[in-house]
Amino acid sequence: MTRRDDTADLHDIVTRCHTWEHDADPDARTLPRAKRHDDKTLAAVRIQLQGW
Repeated sequence: MTRRDDTADLHDIVTRCHTWEHDADPDARTLPRAKRHDDKTLAAVRIQLQGW
């Protein structure tokens, strides 16, 4: 289950990556990639240990 705050945080990360690709490295020289806005995938894992 994803909390609303977690979803907003993940969306913020993707938005920052997209902005960086567009503004800081539009020609893909710093981080080579096939296209200006390459696909992005994020995974969030929360581990909760009981008794620690």
